[in-house]
Amino acid sequence: MHLYFLHIPKTAGTSLDILFKLQYSKKDRHPWDNKDFPKLQNQYRENILQPQEFKVLKGHYKYGIHKYFSKTEDYKYLTILRDPVSRVKSHIRQYLRMPNSFIYKEYEKHKDLHKIIDENRIYGFSNLQTCWIAGENYVENSEMEEVYNKALSNIEKEFFYVGVVELFNESLYQIYKKINWKYRPYYSSLNKSSKEEIDEIKFDSRTIKLIEDLNFYDIKLYNKFRDKVVEDHFNQDKKEFENYIRRLGYFQKLHKGYLQIKNIL
Repeated sequence: MHLYFLHIPKTAGTSLDILFKLQYSKKDRHPWDNKDFPKLQNQYRENILQPQEFKVLKGHYKYGIHKYFSKTEDYKYLTILRDPVSRVKSHIRQYLRMPNSFIYKEYEKHKDLHKIIDENRIYGFSNLQTCWIAGENYVENSEMEEVYNKALSNIEKEFFYVGVVELFNESLYQIYKKINWKYRPYYSSLNKSSKEEIDEIKFDSRTIKLIEDLNFYDIKLYNKFRDKVVEDHFNQDKKEFENYIRRLGYFQKLHKGYLQIKNIL
């Protein structure tokens, strides 16, 4: 089966990427390049380029990528959702760590997060999660009901699993059990903003309300599948999961110590 991990920006994809490298050999992981793929689309579409055989393809792409890579019906998608307000705030912070980005330059000029988000919704600040799962890039809120229903239909028919960042351990364990991975999914949190970066950028209540309004359907989608993760977790073997969490804690402490020693040396 071809497994497509639809990595929505700022949804713990870096941690999952490490796990994929542990669970799948290099030949089973299809390389992905967001920058070059648009140039290659026609070549894939016209069969000038043939993608290699693979078991998993992870990247920042929207639903529909299977049309270029899977010649059979033997494929499924996997994705992780995140609380939409937290995701947009994290996305903004990422842009503000990139001096060459348009959002960074706008912030330097105006220092007004509300204005930047409102005037640049297409940069991933409005229902991005729902749009990507539906196979769209950006859709105006007035047309989002149809897109939301399309996202639900895609999930029902072609998604292997939908987890949530806020229940990452539970989601990860459910993926492990469903796919029957060879190794238990032990990971360390990677690519997180530092406390200083988080405290430096303030979102006032007016800006938070704007983010909520722009992500009405993302919030609706997120709540639905968060409830599903909770329901699935309730039906799991509790002792087995607790044993996994205990061992995960040991692993994360050891890995943190390793990194500290590595930095000193």
